[in-house]
Amino acid sequence: MVLNDLKFRLMLLRFIGLLFLTLSLGVNAQFAAFDIDYDAGKINSVFVMEDKFVFEVHSTGVIKSIYLFHAEADALTFMQDPRPDLKPRKRLSLSGVNFYINSFTSIEYCKNYSNYSRAGIVGEVCSVDGLDIEYNLKIGNNSSMGIVGRIKKIGNIEIAYHKNYSSYVNAGITGKIASIGNMDFEYYSDTYSAGAANYIGAFKDINGVQIKYHQAYSTKSGHEGKLSQIGKVEFNYYKNYSSNQYSGIVGKFKSREGYDPRLFII
Repeated sequence: MVLNDLKFRLMLLRFIGLLFLTLSLGVNAQFAAFDIDYDAGKINSVFVMEDKFVFEVHSTGVIKSIYLFHAEADALTFMQDPRPDLKPRKRLSLSGVNFYINSFTSIEYCKNYSNYSRAGIVGEVCSVDGLDIEYNLKIGNNSSMGIVGRIKKIGNIEIAYHKNYSSYVNAGITGKIASIGNMDFEYYSDTYSAGAANYIGAFKDINGVQIKYHQAYSTKSGHEGKLSQIGKVEFNYYKNYSSNQYSGIVGKFKSREGYDPRLFII
């Protein structure tokens, strides 16, 4: 009885916390959650929310999975703690992207039209229960951008990719996600500091949330290039002191400090 009461209290506190956050930022506020590899000091994936959708964008700048929930509250709960048991139950493939949905009654596939054939999307899912999915065709500079066959639009949410500008090509940014709905993605270009610390092409800014990395200074030895800051959240690592050297912990994760209401760290 005591254990059940404790679980109920924890669930109630969590619900109140989510409700307060939603009310404080607005029902239609945009959220981002960052899945961190603390050992490597890198971002594994970023989860962003648009309406009832959650998009998981891998560190390589491509969409890994899309999750569709019954309600925004469910999407928000998953954003805060994307456990497998919170995923929608059914999984489909959208040209290599995992699409999770709780249930469906009908699926339409892309027909053997010439423009679909050239894009390699014949037989891909084009609609689920009236939810339309569009893919980038082999037109314009899509081929040189490397985005032919990638998702262009799902429902009313448009997805854009970075162009093949020379500076983007040099930094490996061309073809990476540029925007999902109203959520914008920027990456570090090929600068001296980014090259010295090896974070060229890494996430730089996601809808105003700036992402920084430790520079290649002698005082940063052991953790140069690792995450320094996401928004107002800071990441600290063990410095190159003799005591840390003897313990073999130079550059290892030490602490996370700060809070930013725009994001979750998971």
